[in-house]
Amino acid sequence: MRRDVPATRRPRITTLWRAAAPDSPYFGRGSHWTTSEDAARSFQRWLEENCSVHRVIYRAEVQLTEVYEPPPGIHLDASDVQCVALAWPEGYRWLAFHGAGEWDPQSAEQYVYLGREPVRAVPG
Repeated sequence: MRRDVPATRRPRITTLWRAAAPDSPYFGRGSHWTTSEDAARSFQRWLEENCSVHRVIYRAEVQLTEVYEPPPGIHLDASDVQCVALAWPEGYRWLAFHGAGEWDPQSAEQYVYLGREPVRAVPG
């Protein structure tokens, strides 16, 4: 007797990038990440040129689950998403959107963390 066993899917791990302060990086609820290392490095350079604020690039390997993606036609502005994320109700771990900023005109896939436990990250 043959028993069919469904194939197991490995969780999809995604690399996310963030420019954050080296002395007290913040990776908790409301932290802003991107899938583009180039976008994170552009943001780091822009901060250092315009605000004299030193930032380090951090990398996190995460399993993107429980992601909220706005419906077509709804566009989120990168400057507003952190405030939105801090007020977000329970139930999702990530808020996804595409956006660009003054530091990089290329639109990049971005995520804001909505979870309670900080994201584990290392200098990248």
